[in-house]
Amino acid sequence: MPLGTDVIQDTDTLETLMVTAKALIKTLESDPLEFVLLGYGKFRRYAQRMLEDIIFEGNQAAQPLVDAIELLKALNQSEKQTNSNLPICFANSKWR
Repeated sequence: MPLGTDVIQDTDTLETLMVTAKALIKTLESDPLEFVLLGYGKFRRYAQRMLEDIIFEGNQAAQPLVDAIELLKALNQSEKQTNSNLPICFANSKWR
């Protein structure tokens, strides 16, 4: 029988699949910032390594974001932490 054509005859299995599908849909519709805030500890732990290992590039419209990523890399490598004059023009209004 080809993949995807199986008939689910067990109502418990069908209910479990429906709950899972609803959760996935909710996840797709959610605000990505919510996931960052909920998982900030994990996000922060891996962000520095991710920023160092990935080469970020973009067109002219993305340049403020690329510049901000470069600034984060520099701040992560620096002993001195500062938060003045950080670029946020790339962020949507909910993130500011």
